Amino acid sequence: MSYCQYASLSSYISTSLQLGLMELGFFAPKIALMRFNYKNGILYRCPLLVGQKSDGWIDIYRYPLLKNCQLGLSLSADGWMEFFLEERGLITWLDCLPALLTRYYPPLPRKMASEEFFFPLQYAYARCCSLLRLAHRQGIIQLADGNFTAASWPSVSPTSISWQRLLQYEKSQKLLLQVLRVMDEWDDTPPLILAKGLAHRLSDYQRYECRLGEKTEIVRAKLGLIAIVHWLSRSLLTAKLGVIPLSSL
Repeated sequence: MSYCQYASLSSYISTSLQLGLMELGFFAPKIALMRFNYKNGILYRCPLLVGQKSDGWIDIYRYPLLKNCQLGLSLSADGWMEFFLEERGLITWLDCLPALLTRYYPPLPRKMASEEFFFPLQYAYARCCSLLRLAHRQGIIQLADGNFTAASWPSVSPTSISWQRLLQYEKSQKLLLQVLRVMDEWDDTPPLILAKGLAHRLSDYQRYECRLGEKTEIVRAKLGLIAIVHWLSRSLLTAKLGVIPLSSL
């Protein structure tokens, strides 16, 4: 399967590793991954082979993963496996992201409402709504529902985004890395920790990098990232924290 069909890049890498291990008769219960910015792409590092001298383990790198994994792959001198998604592959993944988010991260309300009201994330969500509405009024994008009541992707147009313009900016890369963390750790990290990190990065991004007065292609790319954060913020509030998301405060 393509990495564009998995809930997160880390789940794709972990599955590829497990397949490689199974083919060689090995088993690893949980695979640790660390993510980094990599030029204009993303890099994941895995310590699976650190300290391993068995030829069988090294074969995990040499054969099965090279056959099954669609990410770039290298092995450092100290045994770290490095999976990298360069700019072109990352753009492909970003194009698939609206479908992945709606499939794997639906903003479905919890049965029991949480007593925790996380204002920074509520504010971040409301700010995303405000920016998307403003862009809609200025004709930069077209929204299907300006009130964001439907559990569907907010933007109708444009259908294609020049993501490579987005990857040139440091704050955009940092916010995208935070998006990846939320997706990678969705089921393993307390939601308040994910919420705090996402709200902080979004605030930093909006303060320094998100301006609607730039060239249309650049603005649309940045708004595409805002739409991604908007969806994840809504899903964190509803599905993880049990809080009703407010589109304005």
